[in-house]
Amino acid sequence: MSRDSQQNTSLDSIASGIGLSFSLIVTAIFIYFSPDYLGSEVISLIMSSLMMAFGIIGLGIELNKLNNEKKFGFDDLGIGLGLIIFWAILHYFFPMIWLNWVLLFVLFIGFYGIGVGTVKLVQNIIESSSRRQLAIKISVGIVQIAATAATIYEILKTFNLLP
Repeated sequence: MSRDSQQNTSLDSIASGIGLSFSLIVTAIFIYFSPDYLGSEVISLIMSSLMMAFGIIGLGIELNKLNNEKKFGFDDLGIGLGLIIFWAILHYFFPMIWLNWVLLFVLFIGFYGIGVGTVKLVQNIIESSSRRQLAIKISVGIVQIAATAATIYEILKTFNLLP
């Protein structure tokens, strides 16, 4: 197989992964705003949250594959955010002390992934070579960090985990 065909296959794979992630996220949003679509609000909320978690994790992983040279941190952010969503679903629907102890590790790893991803984004922005690239990367980094914080806030508010 030639190098060009390998690169095209890789780009097709990344495009398929991003398309799948996008479809999971959009479908999750649709189900969230149509809670009776699956016949039960609880089932709709669970399915919507799981689809959102898998979509965010997948999107982070696929976005990181776009740059072969260096990791941007999107995969860490996506996995961390997905784990936080998974934790929030289980914590909301099964509020048991023993489960909280088990899920403490999931919560920790979720916040760890978000922290590592944020640091990688900031590091990549700082190491930028030109002012134009630096301005673009700072803008993208700020949007990514703000989106992550807003998503975590919305998840916690949705599941009434914030006072």
